[in-house]
Amino acid sequence: LLPEGSNADLIADIKSKYLVDSLLVVGHDPNLSLLISQLVTGTPDLLIDLKKGGLCKLAIDELTDGKCATLEILLTPNF
Repeated sequence: LLPEGSNADLIADIKSKYLVDSLLVVGHDPNLSLLISQLVTGTPDLLIDLKKGGLCKLAIDELTDGKCATLEILLTPNF
């Protein structure tokens, strides 16, 4: 995830390059939390407290730039 990148560009890039059943996206906040919010609610307004080293698992049938995911797991490391 690039700091100056947009979720729409990232999603379009993923869809054009990859045809997979699962995908791991790694990034930093606030960009990663904003992406999660966009995929789960369709807006960047969901407050996600994703700590360093945290993990989020989403279930997605078809990746789109909007509400397309269900939040399945949100783990915070025990430091």
